[in-house]
Amino acid sequence: MKQTLVGILLFLAGGAAFAALFLFVALPAQMRGIVLGSTLGSTTTAGLQSTMPVILGGQQSGISVSGDGLVKGKPDVAHIQVVVEVTGRNTVETQQDAASRMDKVIAKLKELGVGADDIKTAQYSIYPEYRYNTGDSKPILIGYRVVNAVTVTIRQLDKVGAILDSVTVAGATRIDGLSYSIADPTSLQSQARALAMKQARAKAEELAKAAGVTLGKVTAINENSSSALPEYREANVSRSADMGAVQTPISPGELEIRIDVQVSYGIQ
Repeated sequence: MKQTLVGILLFLAGGAAFAALFLFVALPAQMRGIVLGSTLGSTTTAGLQSTMPVILGGQQSGISVSGDGLVKGKPDVAHIQVVVEVTGRNTVETQQDAASRMDKVIAKLKELGVGADDIKTAQYSIYPEYRYNTGDSKPILIGYRVVNAVTVTIRQLDKVGAILDSVTVAGATRIDGLSYSIADPTSLQSQARALAMKQARAKAEELAKAAGVTLGKVTAINENSSSALPEYREANVSRSADMGAVQTPISPGELEIRIDVQVSYGIQ
C-alpha cells in the first residue's frame, strides 16, 4: 500500500513515466500479467488488422504523370472598351460635353445591333488639371478632365470593323483593347480534357511496362485550364466626321483552349 501511495504522489507531481512504472511494479504478479497481456494483445491485434499502405522512401507507391490537351475553335464574341475623354474650363460644361459624346456613341452602337445589356459603364471620373510654372510653388487650375468608358460586347463579328469606325466618328476619343472569346466553350473544354487524360494514360502505361508492374486505378486527378487568343491591344484613335467612311479590317483568328491534368495511378 505504501508503494502504491508513493506511486500516485509521483504521478500527481508530474513524474508520469516513473509513476506508471512504480504502480506497475506495485501490482501483484497476477495483475501485472493481465495488464501486460492486454497491452501486447491490443498491439498485436491492431497490427494484424492494419490496412495502412506501405510507404517506400517516404512516399506512397504509384505512378504520377501529366497530360495536356489542346483544341482550337473560332471566337464568336468580341469585346472592346470605348472611351470618351474631354477637357473643359469648368466641371458642368466638361461633363455635358462628355455626356453628349457618349450618348451619341451608345446610340450608334445600338443602331449597329449591339444590345443594351452588352453596353456597360466601366469607368467614370472627373478631376482638375493644373499647370505648374517654374519657380512658382502654387499650381494654377486650368480646367477639368472627364473620362467616361464603356465595355461593349459584340456578338456579330462581321460588324466589329464597322463598329470601331463608327464609334470614333460618333465621338469616342479612344478604344482600349479588342479581344475575342467563345460564348460557350464547354464542348471544346471537354474535347481538350479527353485528349489530356488519354495522353496521361498512355504515359502511365508506358512507365508501368518499363518498370515491370501493372497499372492500377486512378487515385488522384488535378486539372488546370487556360485559353490563348489573338488580342488587338490598345488603339488610340482620333477621328472626325469629315474623314468619311474608314473600313478597318478585323481578323479574329482562332482561340486555343488547353487543359492540363496531373494524374496518379496505383500499381499492382
